[in-house]
Amino acid sequence: MRKLYLFVNNADNQQGWNDCLSITDDGYVLGNHICSHMGYMQHDLHDRPDRLEKIKSHFGDKPYEVEILSYEDCKTHTGLNAAVALAQGRKQDYVKAGAVIELAGDE
Repeated sequence: MRKLYLFVNNADNQQGWNDCLSITDDGYVLGNHICSHMGYMQHDLHDRPDRLEKIKSHFGDKPYEVEILSYEDCKTHTGLNAAVALAQGRKQDYVKAGAVIELAGDE
């Protein structure tokens, strides 16, 4: 089954804000959002109609599973780290588990 990972992308959220992203198992970042609590990630990055439209555009009618990951989970999560490597290989903006990076231009 395909996967959509929702994850916290910042280690230090002393202000109470979480930099959160959604990425597909094939390495496409579908959204980002600043969440006041990790518990809001699913709504902010998945459940809203605009997010679901983008997700459906990517996955089509194929089933997928949503995995919600804390920052600590990101460090060792094999599936997420594989997706990140794919995104970086395409020079897609945003993602490296543990630090936001920006790579030149999407292809």
